[in-house]
Amino acid sequence: MKGIVVGTNTGLGDQIVMNGGIRYLSQCYDKVWLVTWENRAKHAEYLYKNCPNVEVYIKPSLEHSRQAPMRMEAAHREIVESHPDFEIEPYKRCFFCDQKDWAKLANRFNLPRNTIFPRIFYARLGVDYGKRYTFQKIPRDFQRESRLCDRLQLSDKPFIFFVNDSRSSKFNINVKTDKLIINPLDYPWWKDTLIYDWQTVMQLADEIHTVNTSWFHLARTMRLQVPKFYYSARKVKFCEQNEEFLNDEYDNGWTLVTGDWTNQTKKGWHLT
Repeated sequence: MKGIVVGTNTGLGDQIVMNGGIRYLSQCYDKVWLVTWENRAKHAEYLYKNCPNVEVYIKPSLEHSRQAPMRMEAAHREIVESHPDFEIEPYKRCFFCDQKDWAKLANRFNLPRNTIFPRIFYARLGVDYGKRYTFQKIPRDFQRESRLCDRLQLSDKPFIFFVNDSRSSKFNINVKTDKLIINPLDYPWWKDTLIYDWQTVMQLADEIHTVNTSWFHLARTMRLQVPKFYYSARKVKFCEQNEEFLNDEYDNGWTLVTGDWTNQTKKGWHLT
């Protein structure tokens, strides 16, 4: 039997972006071990709950992103040692925490200077970028989603779905609107939910407003046909330097909003 150990960067958005690639690999190998962290495990397990040959392999949460490559390499060794019946690929589908490494990878794979990070990560994974969409599948639990809608007491009043918060920072972005604003992070109980529980809420929204975060990547998988606004608040290379990051053949209609927004870094954000 053949197996492979893979991993993504630490964010939930990275899990979503790489979903299609990992599901594709599950068609090529008898077992795919996806290395993730304790604070990301429940989302990863949900994402592949209907994919029996993808096994989420959990390592302790990180105190710093620089720990990720070492822990992923350790996970590979552990998996190889504990599964002698598998022929497991050498460790190379690894995590890179420094954007300088992303640039080196882009050059190694002969990608354009303005390429977007998902293309870099797919090249590193050894999977054609087109598989991002053709094999992408986000599970739905409509009972959980319905209970969340009931908890929000949504009426027929129009509302916008708004996220001005990333895992590490909260930005002072304000949206001028007369509509009700639903920001999941405004509700103390949102940490008891999965990001995927909010899909019905996002589908019911009249507009989507978000910074570069997992909510943005989830919204793109849904191909929502409403006004969608992306706020360029997080200055991350290999993102909106290329229009493809926002709008491509799979999902489009996003408007880029630029501005000078201050942010407040959250303590202990790397453990969330």
